[in-house]
Amino acid sequence: MSIHIRVKVDSKSMGQFLLYHYYTSFSGFFSLLISVAAIVYCIVQWSILTSQGKVALILIGLMFTVAQPAMILLRGASQMKSSDFEDSYAYIFNDAGINISQGEKSQQFTWESVEKIVCKKNAIYVYMSKVQAFVLPREQCEPDFDKLVAYMKEKKKK
Repeated sequence: MSIHIRVKVDSKSMGQFLLYHYYTSFSGFFSLLISVAAIVYCIVQWSILTSQGKVALILIGLMFTVAQPAMILLRGASQMKSSDFEDSYAYIFNDAGINISQGEKSQQFTWESVEKIVCKKNAIYVYMSKVQAFVLPREQCEPDFDKLVAYMKEKKKK
């Protein structure tokens, strides 16, 4: 069996991946916890906090819930301007693994070299390491998205 798809990652898909990746990591979860704790503490202690304390806690609360996601999305948008994302990628998924090509460049990965596969409602994230992944948006994998998800789960299970 072989599944062929062509993907040109857009800013929206990249942004969704970067946010998912950050907030599912320990540092992302911890930063979110700090923000929520600061906001809760500010609300509970509002009547006894000084103005500076309120401002500081609100800023801490906004830092990881508003500012950090905005910076992540900006980083993703600037990453999309690199020459690596100008052309689409051709993916071939088969029993041997995953072949990825773009123009004259081509690379083959075995299923054993895939660290993990995350299937979301709107995308598949194929992690080759803790910091490198391929983003496969649903709309660009149609009509084979569900077939690809099932195939990848089967291959990674072995």
